[in-house]
Amino acid sequence: MVSNEFAPYAYMRDLRIGQTWTVPVYSPFNAPTEPLKMVQASVDRQEPIEWNGQTVRALVVVYRDQATLAAESDDDVVGQMWVRRDGTVLRQDLELLGKKMTFERLPDEQATQLDLWDEQPESPAAVPSTPAAPAEGAGETEATQGEPQK
Repeated sequence: MVSNEFAPYAYMRDLRIGQTWTVPVYSPFNAPTEPLKMVQASVDRQEPIEWNGQTVRALVVVYRDQATLAAESDDDVVGQMWVRRDGTVLRQDLELLGKKMTFERLPDEQATQLDLWDEQPESPAAVPSTPAAPAEGAGETEATQGEPQK
């Protein structure tokens, strides 16, 4: 399995401290001849984090660039993930173009509200109108109306 550098994880089940694995990571920002880099993931520790207004104990998965792994410094860390014991990923940090990005899971109640938002009927203003007839003298045109994009 190849991971995408931008895709946050939702679940990581059956983790245990000391577990390690290797992940090939695709990045469009790498050289075209080497779009994949190998990253070593390890479950380093368990620590409390604040999530959804509560303190939650989470396993910390650390991702290290294998190319710089021998140096054993914090410079080889390319990302971290905080995973609740049930496998739910609560937070994920990654470095992209020299900037740190953090993805934080929404509580289920908020996520459900977002799902319901997608199911609401579109307002009349959001539905494309029928195209106007071409002006006299203009070449014939064929109007097509597809599904509105979301």
